[in-house]
Amino acid sequence: MVEKVKNPAIPVPFQKNGRIFSCALKEEWLVSKTLIIGVKVGSEITPALASRWLRGAIIASQSVIPQAKEKRILGADRALVQQVASLGLLESSAQLLASIPIDPEFIKAGEDLQIFNPSDTDETRPEEIILYIAG
Repeated sequence: MVEKVKNPAIPVPFQKNGRIFSCALKEEWLVSKTLIIGVKVGSEITPALASRWLRGAIIASQSVIPQAKEKRILGADRALVQQVASLGLLESSAQLLASIPIDPEFIKAGEDLQIFNPSDTDETRPEEIILYIAG
């Protein structure tokens, strides 16, 4: 009998529209209490610049964005991590990993999660953001 090999991490790319990255969140993805994202950067952006971009980014569901802008808050907490063993992920020079605790004040199932840095430029913006979910 052949058993299916379970992929530890399934990548779900965010859609990019100008400076805003967005991804529709399914309720079953929020069971783990933490979201893991990969911030992919090109060779011209250093890990330090990418880290600064992420620290200054607003991370929130679409319905919360106006409130976050008005109050000048960054939305959900985030922490850079070097690896996520349970998903088989490692940080690299081309991708930063971040852990985002699911705070219902900022992250809501069934809505688009948006990530953007209001003070970025084309040169400092990541190429891509990936949500990693358990396989």
